[in-house]
Amino acid sequence: MIVQGTDGLSRGDLDAGVMRGDSMLAFVPLHLGALDRSPTVLVWVQEWSQDLLLRPLSPTEWFTLGHGITSYTVNSDGVTILHSAISPHVVLVWSPPPTAAGAALVELSLARHKRPHLKHLFLCPRLFTHTRRKKLYKLADFVFFLPSGRTPHAWPTSTFEPLVVGVLLPLLDSPPWCLRQSPAVLQLKSNLRACWASAADDRVLLSRLWRLSELT
Repeated sequence: MIVQGTDGLSRGDLDAGVMRGDSMLAFVPLHLGALDRSPTVLVWVQEWSQDLLLRPLSPTEWFTLGHGITSYTVNSDGVTILHSAISPHVVLVWSPPPTAAGAALVELSLARHKRPHLKHLFLCPRLFTHTRRKKLYKLADFVFFLPSGRTPHAWPTSTFEPLVVGVLLPLLDSPPWCLRQSPAVLQLKSNLRACWASAADDRVLLSRLWRLSELT
C-alpha cells in the first residue's frame, strides 16, 4: 500500500504510485507467474532440492509432461499409445499465473492420480487465492508461504506478497497413502516456522522434504 500510493493518499501525498501515473496492475500482476516475477526463485529451490532435476512446465505442458507423458506412438490399429519415461530424480515445477492457478491445479490433481510416483512442486504468488486455496491444501503434502524479502535473492520485497509453495511427494503404496498429516510433515512445519523466526538458514530443513516418502 505504501509503494502503490494508497497509504500516503490519506495524508495528502499525491506523488506516489498510481497517483503519479503508475498502473495499478503493476502492483498486482495477476497475469505473471512466480518464475516470471522472479526467475531466481528456481535457484533457491535448487539449493534445497540438491541433486534433483527441476523441470519447469509451460502452460501447454500442463496437459502432457505434467501428466508424465513424454512421447506417444500410434500402433497398427490406429490407437495412440502414450509413453512416460520421467526419472524419479525429476521434479515437475508448476508455476501458473494467479488467475490460471485453479486450472493448473485441476490438471495437477489428474496427473497425481495417473502417475502417483512423480514429484511435483507448485509455485504461485499469494494473489487470487480463492480459486485454489482449498484444492492446494487437499493435494499437496506440504504447503508453506515464503515471505517477500525473507530470501532476497529469490523472492525480494519488491514482490510484495508471499510466495505460495506446495510440495507433492510420491504417494505411498500402503496406508496412510500420503504424508500430508503425518507426524514427520507436521514436525517439519513447526521446525520451519521456528527457523524463520530465528532468521536461520532454512535450506537444511527444506532439503528433508524430498526424502520423507523414502523414510516412511
